[in-house]
Amino acid sequence: MNKKELIDNIYIGINKIGNYSYENFLKSFNFSKKDYSKATEFETRISSLFYFDYCISGKRVNQEFRQKFYKICTEKIRNHYADYFENKNLLDIIDYRYNEYAKIPISIGENWMQSFNNLYEIKLKGTENVKFIEELPAIKMEDGFQDMPLKMKFIQGEVKNAYRTAKLVDDLFNGKTIYEALYELEQIDSKPNPDEGKMNADIDDISELMNTGKIKKTNMKLRINDLDINLKMSLDRNELKLHKIKKPGLLGSLFIKKESGETIYWTKNCNISCFDDSFTLLPNLDTKSESNMMYGTSAYLFYKNNVLIKVTFQLVGNELAANWIFGEFQKSCSDNLGNPIKSNNTITWSDGQNIVIAEKNIETPHAHFHWLIK
Repeated sequence: MNKKELIDNIYIGINKIGNYSYENFLKSFNFSKKDYSKATEFETRISSLFYFDYCISGKRVNQEFRQKFYKICTEKIRNHYADYFENKNLLDIIDYRYNEYAKIPISIGENWMQSFNNLYEIKLKGTENVKFIEELPAIKMEDGFQDMPLKMKFIQGEVKNAYRTAKLVDDLFNGKTIYEALYELEQIDSKPNPDEGKMNADIDDISELMNTGKIKKTNMKLRINDLDINLKMSLDRNELKLHKIKKPGLLGSLFIKKESGETIYWTKNCNISCFDDSFTLLPNLDTKSESNMMYGTSAYLFYKNNVLIKVTFQLVGNELAANWIFGEFQKSCSDNLGNPIKSNNTITWSDGQNIVIAEKNIETPHAHFHWLIK
């Protein structure tokens, strides 16, 4: 598609992600559309615009394209909402809000998403029954502890939206139309999730997280090729085979480190998710992509006495993607498991029984993740 068509497709994506975020905000905090309507929608479009521009900045595009994309999309947002507000300066408001969001990654660096979501939550809550958009909306005073489970749910939803945005941008720049890309997202979102009611920690777990930096029990809710994976599960060779998980060949087994008595099963270029899909890792093997956009995945299951004791999965072959997914896994784990212990390029979470580890060696284009019994 040409540049104009690409920008038109991106704008459709901005609206879609904005809708996801709007519904996530209302559902997370139990708010009604009557109180949070067009002003709230307007704020979600600015946030979505920032997310798309942030992802586009990692592509091989020149500044002229980004300026044109920004100008066209901001004017479309202004035109759509102009009749709903008393403001005559909506473009100025969009610029101001966008710049507030854009400053966060620059000032904070790698772990910027938590600060972004904190600011975004404040902005959204300041849109209650608003007819005139202020540059600095009023801030609602709240009980931080009482609201913590709701905030966690909101953050989980926004992390998922960040992944959706990154995938849409990747798909669009790989030549897919926005409708093809959105269809794939809908297929992913439509997968049945029996644990949906347990996505967020309950009040007791949140209390312990605030007091100790840990939750009571590590539950990765890990899925590999759509197979639920749990530590201490019994070996089921037929089930593994159905999900394309098999023993490595003789040559492959030589390169896998294992302890005495361990049996290993593995899968290559697999789909991996955990924490109710708030973290998702999919391989990018599209030969139409530029070489610096392609990467593979793999996963290894370690059994001892026919019981699963350790899982390792990884992204290989792309340093940019490895750095990104390392940061996103860290955010997702911290949101779900509490504060980690950091040592150089290794980050560890532990509940006293199980351990989760993320590793990223700055000298290699790989990121490694482990879940094991302590």
